[in-house]
Amino acid sequence: MYNPMSLEGKRILVTGASSGIGAACAIEASKLGASLVLTGRREDALKGTLEACTGSGHAIIPGDITSNLFVDDLIARSAVLDGLVYAAGIAPMIPARYISEDKMLETFRVNCFAFLRIIGLLSQNKFHKSPFSAVAISSTSAFVGVPGGAVYCASKGAMSASIKALAVELSPKGMRVNSVCPSTIRTPMFEREVGGNAQLSEGLVAKIREKQPLGIGLPGQVASVVCFLLSEASSFMTGTDVLVDGGKLAL
Repeated sequence: MYNPMSLEGKRILVTGASSGIGAACAIEASKLGASLVLTGRREDALKGTLEACTGSGHAIIPGDITSNLFVDDLIARSAVLDGLVYAAGIAPMIPARYISEDKMLETFRVNCFAFLRIIGLLSQNKFHKSPFSAVAISSTSAFVGVPGGAVYCASKGAMSASIKALAVELSPKGMRVNSVCPSTIRTPMFEREVGGNAQLSEGLVAKIREKQPLGIGLPGQVASVVCFLLSEASSFMTGTDVLVDGGKLAL
């Protein structure tokens, strides 16, 4: 049966695959037929994601993507790839007076620098097939302000800006580069932030619902859009930020 979103025969690297959006992307891509290389810092969590994936031919390579040596090894061991999902990320909330160079560098290393290094390596013909699709998880925070989020917003803004330059540069190589920009999604990170205080949780969730007409999103709702961008169904899209925000930016 014809399925324009099929990922059969495609090998895809997923960073940040330990949990949340990254894990959901891996699981959804496996259902569409992809074979996966999963990476993240926590080997036990990667094994959990692997167990939830369907199909065969998957591999886990745990490690720290902010290490250049690890990234070199990761790309060399991943075989020739058809796609990338860059879902690794951190979201520190740092009031302006506490911003330091160390905190800025830590955030940018994970949210942007490692993405650029991985794409740079994959742009070598020996590491990718054509057509190739890269999807980076950015954020609506690239476009709207969040109190205490200057560093985080800047890192996501940098990622969203970089995909436009990469899309233009890499299109002759048969590589497409897009980003998905979720708003508030019910990930384990979100649950940890609001957990432990029922009153705070209820108030925060109500406030978020006021700003997102469709309510709080789920990782799987982001993953479906990511898989669309990985597939040939989106073959005429590159250099684009795709909002998956429950209507947040429509208000």
